[in-house]
Amino acid sequence: MQYENESLRVVPFASHRRYRNSRAGAWRKVHNWVFAIANWCVFHAARQRDRAAFAQLDDHLLRDIGKTRQEVAFEAAKPLWRK
Repeated sequence: MQYENESLRVVPFASHRRYRNSRAGAWRKVHNWVFAIANWCVFHAARQRDRAAFAQLDDHLLRDIGKTRQEVAFEAAKPLWRK
């Protein structure tokens, strides 16, 4: 169907597209939050695993890297969110 005035033409389902796009944006935000939380968990789990391995080093290896047993114990006792 041809319209004499193109500005009067109505685009069908325009509001549906707008609603669908807003939902996609909301899901993208949720996905980004979930991804950020998962990254945080993986990063800090690796940090805790490294601290546990560091605490199990013997005195010979600690002397090689210039650390004392007290420094290692202090580092291993830190909570997972602390650097």
